[in-house]
Amino acid sequence: MEESRVLLFNSPWSTAERDQIGLLGRAPFVVERLRRSADLLRRLETERFAMVILWMPSDGIDIEDVLPVIRSANSPCSRCILILLTPQSRLEDCHPYLRLGVNALLPSSVSLAELDAEIGRQTQAARRVETRLLVRLRVTIPTAPQSVICQTVNVSATGMFLASTVQPPLGTGLAFEMPLPGWSQPIAGEAFVVRLSSIGRDRQRGLGVTFTSFRRDGGQLLREFIEGQLPPDGLLQS
Repeated sequence: MEESRVLLFNSPWSTAERDQIGLLGRAPFVVERLRRSADLLRRLETERFAMVILWMPSDGIDIEDVLPVIRSANSPCSRCILILLTPQSRLEDCHPYLRLGVNALLPSSVSLAELDAEIGRQTQAARRVETRLLVRLRVTIPTAPQSVICQTVNVSATGMFLASTVQPPLGTGLAFEMPLPGWSQPIAGEAFVVRLSSIGRDRQRGLGVTFTSFRRDGGQLLREFIEGQLPPDGLLQS
């Protein structure tokens, strides 16, 4: 499966602490750390990252310096997930950036678990199309059925959200099989749970999973299926 590069800029956590961010410690994510402000804009102008997580301000650079670069049409990171962490006192002032290219805004005092949850939400929001497909899951933990049939709510090239009353713990690995319209054999592979939702807090009870591997050419078939679901203007459905 293709790697998803993640850039952490000015992270206050050590490498050991960062490894506790469950999702970033799993495939397909490959994490890089950067401290020097002078290197940040150059990296964003020349390298492709699937996700950029910024702790700002830092050493004379702030989010208003980064946005014109990272969201430029010529930037290799123009479609990346961008998460901004900033002091609590600045959150209200930074809210307008959510309309200018920041995908998520969090206080810099956020816990590892809270950042992990936001990464899961953003991963599920990326490149998704609404579609209803039956999925067979095989879960290996003793507290859940061995085999579960679910229905997709939305699907992306990196994961899917499933309507389900069975909710294994976050980080649980599972195997899946999912038939695609027009194909005689289902695509299959492995994934892990990155999000749990419940009625009352969310519109639907279910779980979000991120793919870690596909059997044979399943990943390519899924990408082709998603492209076929896009409207004529090329915009992704939400």
